[in-house]
Amino acid sequence: MIEFCLNSAPTVIPYFDQYMGFWAMNEPEFRGLAERASSTDIKLHVQKQMREQQDDVPRELQVQNGVAMIELHGTLMKHVSSFSGGTSTLLARADIGRAIRNKEVEAIMLHIDSPGGTVAGTGDLAAAVARADMKKPVFAFIEDLGASAAFWVASQARKVFTNSSAMIGSIGTFGVVHDMSVMAAREGVKVHVIKAGKFKGAGVPGTEVTADQLMEQQRVVDDLNEEFVRGVATGRKMSMEAVREIADGRVHVGKSAQKLGFSDGVKTFDQAFSLLVSETKPKRRNSMSDNSFELLKAACVGADNDFLCDQMARQNTIDQAREDWMIEQQLRLEERDKELEASIIRERESHKQSTVATTVASTGVDPLEDTVVATAAMDATSEWNALLQKKKDRGIPPSRATSELNRTHKDLRRRMVEEANGRPVELY
Repeated sequence: MIEFCLNSAPTVIPYFDQYMGFWAMNEPEFRGLAERASSTDIKLHVQKQMREQQDDVPRELQVQNGVAMIELHGTLMKHVSSFSGGTSTLLARADIGRAIRNKEVEAIMLHIDSPGGTVAGTGDLAAAVARADMKKPVFAFIEDLGASAAFWVASQARKVFTNSSAMIGSIGTFGVVHDMSVMAAREGVKVHVIKAGKFKGAGVPGTEVTADQLMEQQRVVDDLNEEFVRGVATGRKMSMEAVREIADGRVHVGKSAQKLGFSDGVKTFDQAFSLLVSETKPKRRNSMSDNSFELLKAACVGADNDFLCDQMARQNTIDQAREDWMIEQQLRLEERDKELEASIIRERESHKQSTVATTVASTGVDPLEDTVVATAAMDATSEWNALLQKKKDRGIPPSRATSELNRTHKDLRRRMVEEANGRPVELY
């Protein structure tokens, strides 16, 4: 954490307080920003801000080929920096929300050229990118620089591509505490901090920085770094251990960053954009209006004119017509099989009918019914056996045939038992 040395009333600088929080930014760019702010003529700066009234203004959503273009350029802060410009993370989140709600948008491309920015706002923007990707594909293209907070956000996209010279990474967190107590003592200044709370007033210029205060600063840095590491690990589908091993604050260039798992490849922006379009837009299938009757006929070999005309009327595509024709052929085959089976059954029935009279005359059994034409010499047992044989001839297993007769011919079964026992019986 580097302090800005500004000697003017902070209330006149828009969103001055956002500069005083923790930063997730590539160190060289951060030092440059701090030096620029420290050397700025605050009076002229404020006058310029008052004239221009620069504030967070919603941007027009840029949509090309169904892809919403969202730029994350310069310093990332919750509100646009009055010293360096840059990108408002609040506006970026609003842009993502509008892209998700816009029915014309099929995907989102984040164009990133940023050293990072404040910790405040970064986590929320990264979470917004992750949520958006669950609804519409989000790609990130890093051109030249995507460090610290900017890489945290980029890592949440489905794919991350960079140009060959892009520097990405800078995963790590640090804080700076100045112990100015010795300087104050030399000048004869003793600083007293009146406080309630053990760590209130820690780091006030002129006071000694204690070991406990340093440990507390370390705790905060560790917690913030853990959030950073967890975000990158989740977004890039890497283990926490793997990210920790390379979270040493360094940036990596192009192919080297890809080997570490920071990106999915080195491409030009146009290549990355084309890949996003090809993956998110369904490949255009030829509509029926684009094809002649002859093309349709060639695609559906053997189809009759009625089927082809029906497909034309429905305005189906060639692929849809081909699928419908395969289904139609299957249905027609099944129908033909049913007709063939019915024809065989009719022939069998005709043959049976022609022999019924002869069968009845010779055995007293009607082969087409579960009844017999009893003769004077036929006893109950013979009648039972005739019915049982008929069922067996129809392919019914003996045990099942007997069970069916017991259920449907109870009187015949009773008579058969009486004949066997020589006396009347009552069956239940």
